[in-house]
Amino acid sequence: MLLSYAWLKTYLPKLPAPDALASALMAHGLDVDGVTTTGQAYDHVVVGEITAIKPHPNADKLRLADVVIVPNGTPQEVVCGAPNIAVGQKVPIALIGARLPNGLTIEPRAIRGVTSNGMLCAADELGLGSDHSGILVLDPASPVGASLASVLDQPVDTIFDVATPANRADLLSLRGLAWEIGAMLGQRPKFRPVKLTAGSRAATASVSVKVEDNGTCPVYNLRVIRGLSLKPSPRWLKERLASAGMRSINAIVDVTNYIMLEYGQPLHAFDAAKSTSRTLAVRMATSGEMLTTLDGKSRHLEPTMVVIADGQGPVALAGVMGGKTTEVSERTTDIYLESAIFNPVAIRKTSRQLGLVSEASKRFERGLWPSLTRQASDAAAALLVELCSGEIEQGSVTVGESSAPARTVALDPVYISARLGEKISAAVSKKILTALGFTVSGRANSWTITIPEWRPDVALAEDVVDEVGRIRGYEDLPVTPLAETATHDVATALRQKEEVCNLLVAAGFTEVISHAFFGERQGMKELGQHFTVANPLDETQQLLRKGLLSQLFETLKRQAEAGQDAAIFEIGRVFDPTLPGAIDHQQPWKLALGMTHKQEARLPEIIEELCRTLATPTKPETLLVVNETFRGRKIELCQFDLQALVVHAAWALPDWEPMKYITTGVRHRAQSKYPAIKRDVAFWWPHDEAGIAAAVAAVGDPLLQRFEITDRFAQADRVSYTINVVYQAPDRTLTKTEVDKLEQRLKALLTKAGATIR
Repeated sequence: MLLSYAWLKTYLPKLPAPDALASALMAHGLDVDGVTTTGQAYDHVVVGEITAIKPHPNADKLRLADVVIVPNGTPQEVVCGAPNIAVGQKVPIALIGARLPNGLTIEPRAIRGVTSNGMLCAADELGLGSDHSGILVLDPASPVGASLASVLDQPVDTIFDVATPANRADLLSLRGLAWEIGAMLGQRPKFRPVKLTAGSRAATASVSVKVEDNGTCPVYNLRVIRGLSLKPSPRWLKERLASAGMRSINAIVDVTNYIMLEYGQPLHAFDAAKSTSRTLAVRMATSGEMLTTLDGKSRHLEPTMVVIADGQGPVALAGVMGGKTTEVSERTTDIYLESAIFNPVAIRKTSRQLGLVSEASKRFERGLWPSLTRQASDAAAALLVELCSGEIEQGSVTVGESSAPARTVALDPVYISARLGEKISAAVSKKILTALGFTVSGRANSWTITIPEWRPDVALAEDVVDEVGRIRGYEDLPVTPLAETATHDVATALRQKEEVCNLLVAAGFTEVISHAFFGERQGMKELGQHFTVANPLDETQQLLRKGLLSQLFETLKRQAEAGQDAAIFEIGRVFDPTLPGAIDHQQPWKLALGMTHKQEARLPEIIEELCRTLATPTKPETLLVVNETFRGRKIELCQFDLQALVVHAAWALPDWEPMKYITTGVRHRAQSKYPAIKRDVAFWWPHDEAGIAAAVAAVGDPLLQRFEITDRFAQADRVSYTINVVYQAPDRTLTKTEVDKLEQRLKALLTKAGATIR
């Protein structure tokens, strides 16, 4: 969402400076992806007129321009190298002391022996694009001596690109952002009042609306406005649209876009004279229907898409884009003004199917609230009459409820302090919540908090606590140490795991890591009760594994079907609801092995070695070997309800819970942010390969970070090696001189050890 600082200031007059505001947004949970300044104040940059041009006495490509900056005043001599200057031109001149948008400060200085009293400016030097081919030439009518800002007539503004969370539809509007920022700053936004004057004719007498499925369109509001006189949009309206990245089209369309940006409610205006009936229907498209949208493209509609239709067929793609047949034009005088809520899922599907993402669809996809339809419609109708005259017909045609039942949360204010880890007074919490639009009522230790309808993301007491903490500032909350200190030695546990992995890898096994989810219909699963997933993504992720067999089985089966032998193992958590104790005790770690093979199994000896490594007499869970083959391979069968083409051994690793431990005494070195320099050194080496590492280590300088052997070849009775050496400093970029010295030292040590440098 593009947020205009100037526009926001009309709601919150006491805004901090743009940089401070960007920092406040970031600190309170709204990421700012970019900040852009539009327009410039151009201090000490004025309009000058070139009265004479002379060659520079000491440079062929430079010229001396006499520039008048006061009507009938004394010209100033400026050195200029631009090829396009000419006598009589009005040009921007930066006077002594001016600071340009590119950071350049203008000072009197000699250029090839001639002092330049200012600088004639190109467009890029003024922040007006990238053109540097010549001096910016102004309108001949520009008054000499006038400030450049007044001549260019460009509004000075700062635009923030605010990344709004997916569950915050209210922040896709200037009013929603004003509420949020006002709460951060302790200010209450002031909004322009809406004054709506309607005529005597009822809107229901002009048009009717039929919604075939309330699920696709919960609320539909239609106003009728007649006798509009279409005029160019005023400058302020064009500037507001431009600040949000939108172009001005005509006053009617501009007003609908402006209100959408201000309120967050998309609107659409139909040319009433172009509609073929007095009834509009909100329905699903039928197969084969076509619609030419406002972008001029003819689109094939699907039965899953919601459309607005008149007697001749679709006139708009609901929530995405209007149609050409009822487009507002310069001749439009009467309009139907639509303000509705459409099903977010339906809009998202339509937008993706057609590859058509609009500002309207972005807002409908996030979900809007019922009362917003009437508020935005009233504001747009009043502004249209203000700019284009006309008359608003009385009332509106409304289908569905324009209000939603209040949602409340019960909360003890003490709970807020308990969750945030800092004592926050009830008065402060209440002030923050009220500033965000919440209503707080009830007794001192029992609050009933009414959630504003524009905050569907708030549903629980914890959500309310998060709102207080976010506005209070999480960065200011004290750091609370953990209540208990770990007593286990994580290094021992991790070393044990590493030993097991090394043993199995040495025995020819490969480690696998699989998902903890599986489905009811998937090949093998452990017998008995399982933890079930409340909201599985699909039928293959319905259960949490109780053992490691299912995934191991599927992997080995694929290998066997491909006619290949395999030996694999996995170490991971399983989830067993039948185990006694708390939930932590129902998530033991297990080790599983499996193999397909042609020869006699080596598993028994591997199990014995594992038991010695684990220093435990614990034997694996049930393991049976049967005389079955699959594509010539001997198959071993696990003692479960389904036959498995897999060898399996699984047991709980004794006292191994590394995720619960906190390490102490472990040292970490941060990765250097400065560039590394790599050099290759090639040499004949008469000794064992291990001696190279000793020679490199003898350099004894931490700037030599590491090396690796990248090439080796033998010739007659000698061997050549090439090593790649990495030099890097933690606090600076190394110079060539530093690296050269280290490289010479390394070569000297290699030579001393018997190497011949190539």
